[in-house]
Amino acid sequence: MLKALGVLCLLLLTSIACSQPQDGARRVQSGADPQVMVETPTPCDKCGDKEHPRPATPVPTPTRPRGAGVGQEAPDFGLPSLKGGTVHLSDYRGQVVLLNFWATWCGFCRVEMPSLVAAQQRYGKQGFVVLAVDLGEGADQVAGFASQYGMEFPVLLDQEGATMDLYPTRGIPMTLILDREGVVRYAQVGMLADEDIRRQVEPLLGSVGS
Repeated sequence: MLKALGVLCLLLLTSIACSQPQDGARRVQSGADPQVMVETPTPCDKCGDKEHPRPATPVPTPTRPRGAGVGQEAPDFGLPSLKGGTVHLSDYRGQVVLLNFWATWCGFCRVEMPSLVAAQQRYGKQGFVVLAVDLGEGADQVAGFASQYGMEFPVLLDQEGATMDLYPTRGIPMTLILDREGVVRYAQVGMLADEDIRRQVEPLLGSVGS
């Protein structure tokens, strides 16, 4: 009799223990029967579990400082083109860009321009472009100069000098050479010789022009 009573107590204790929710679980009412309690896993608040992973914390992407200095990302701008429409510097991302600030009245600009024309002809098919930004002059005056010198590359008109806030200079011509990611790799105030252009541009193109 006592042995049977002991077995009955043991079974009762086991039944009570199994009815308690396990660690990491919570009891909720079943949708089918509100009187029936079912156990559902509770994800860890810090790390989640296989079914409820914690979202990864996004890592901020470092940005390169913008400016006209070597090693900086050249600031974008948009200007009217001599051929019509608006041209943005960012339109040429992926190409090596020779960005030249000039004017028709500038003597050194006149001497330098044939070297820029030759560079466009030499490297144009390799992903290279000259962007010539005229400062403070009208389209008719610039068009005559561009025709005289055979400037087939984009000629942009900055009649108000808006780009000078982004690219301050103490004189013209001023030239910046940008790599394919738009980063300034070379900057010079004053006339560029043909050998200077070759020395700065060809490593950025990854091949030597003829």
